Amino acid sequence: MLKGPLLLATFGLALNACLWGVPGMVAASGAAHLISPSAPTIAEALNQVERGASPTPSLPDALVQLISAEASAFQVVGEALQQPTPQDLAPRANDAGAQVVSAVQTYVRATQVITQR
Repeated sequence: MLKGPLLLATFGLALNACLWGVPGMVAASGAAHLISPSAPTIAEALNQVERGASPTPSLPDALVQLISAEASAFQVVGEALQQPTPQDLAPRANDAGAQVVSAVQTYVRATQVITQR
């Protein structure tokens, strides 16, 4: 079997997943609000997931926290595209950015705990 076509097909599949993954996540988040306006967003639903009680969370817990922070940041970006722009957008963007930075730091700590073993 030729390795070149297999590698190109794998690269194409990975690129396709990246290109369609983010719009799919945004569309899935908006679809719940079309059905029920009081439905929680993806970020709110992920924040409700039970986590361990240790000071440094496990890697899956840190990953869920990171995905939740990114989902809330994408929600702020989606609202920034609306016309007229919401008045409270700047503080919400700052909060979402701080949440992403905190989640990345937590994820890095959780990864370091695993790699130091």
